[in-house]
Amino acid sequence: LLALKAISIALTPTPTRLATELSALRLATHPRIVRLHDSLHTPAHLFLVTDLGAGGCLFDRMMDVDMSERQCATVVRQVVEAVEYLHGVGVVHRDFKVRRLRGPKVADFGSASLPTPRRRHSHIGTVAYMAPEFFAGHLYDEKVDCWAVGVLMYMLLSLTSPFGNDDNTPGAAEAEQVERISRGDFAPFSGPAWANKSDASKDLIRRLFQVNPNERLSAAEAMDHPWFDVSGCCFGSFNEVS
Repeated sequence: LLALKAISIALTPTPTRLATELSALRLATHPRIVRLHDSLHTPAHLFLVTDLGAGGCLFDRMMDVDMSERQCATVVRQVVEAVEYLHGVGVVHRDFKVRRLRGPKVADFGSASLPTPRRRHSHIGTVAYMAPEFFAGHLYDEKVDCWAVGVLMYMLLSLTSPFGNDDNTPGAAEAEQVERISRGDFAPFSGPAWANKSDASKDLIRRLFQVNPNERLSAAEAMDHPWFDVSGCCFGSFNEVS
């Protein structure tokens, strides 16, 4: 099954983002990434024909299904596989979140950065998933995606956001959220949601939430974390996990 995405050129704040999204999708040929089948550019719209993404939006699945730690590990591993591939071809997604996953396949590359020999500096993404270096005004690299994977993993395991609301919330709430992210001050592993979660899962989250990107796990390093073995992670499709 295929999906047709229509993007209004008039409503796109930065028209160059359309070309970037199209280029990123053309570079991203991986089983864990929504595949671009065709595109059509008209004066008013950019149309993208992509995989529909079996299983629907991961956010909806989270709300409807009581996912086990094994299922969460399967999803996270598939996402990390996609992230490792993207970083290998020089693409930084910059806006990973549960609503950007279909089935789960990584989708929506409107905020992506294409291969460049320089580090990036644009302030872009959804606050709740953004790494500390975004707010410090520092140049950054692909490790910002690894921080976002940590947020995704935390949300899958607890159904709560580690730093507050998972949408951009202007005003005092956003300022407090930015301050917590800048300190790496995520919500503690307490309460019923964490009572039966493995120590390995918490260790991986801590390693992805390192404020210093030099100390943060890369996608390749995260792939080797023992959580995926301890949890009994299934290496097939998420839809096959019982």
